[in-house]
Amino acid sequence: MEEQKVIQRLKQGDIGSLEILVNRYQEKAIRTAYLITQDKALAHDVVQASFISIYKSRHRLDATRP
Repeated sequence: MEEQKVIQRLKQGDIGSLEILVNRYQEKAIRTAYLITQDKALAHDVVQASFISIYKSRHRLDATRP
């Protein structure tokens, strides 16, 4: 599904669209967080907290921006 549509659905509260974003970006986000933290468990926690934060602030997302 096109990312703009996924974000638009997320803004409307569709939790399934968050799952799409998690599946799409989680691995890369964990690798990046690990490079910063040098701690595998902490990297997973940081990424999980980030996705929760995204869902909580979904109304502020801009689907027109990458």
